[in-house]
Amino acid sequence: MGSRIKRLGTSINRKSYRHYLGRLFATAAAKILRLGVYDTQCGAKLFHVSIIDIFNGPFVTKWLFDVELLARINKQFPEVFSGKFIEYPLAAWEDVSGSKLKFSYYFKVPIELWRIHKKYK
Repeated sequence: MGSRIKRLGTSINRKSYRHYLGRLFATAAAKILRLGVYDTQCGAKLFHVSIIDIFNGPFVTKWLFDVELLARINKQFPEVFSGKFIEYPLAAWEDVSGSKLKFSYYFKVPIELWRIHKKYK
């Protein structure tokens, strides 16, 4: 799983407000779901075919797909988070303009996280 961590020698270009909103969200998601993931929303993810079942069934939320995938993995394959799951710092990332989320959705995020937590705890 990719992680957009700005380090020396990398080219991670994000707007400041997106970075800070993302950090706030990722911290809340990690605490609520009890997962030690730094960047839940990074789009760079690879999964082994052995956990294909995590894609079965409808998802609880429309926009927190990444977080729900991690919650499903944690519930169905808890051993994955004890050494088999790697968060890999990306060498480059460029934010794409034009968010698909309405600003009002950000107020729904805590409720959506709670729904995921209740389903997969």
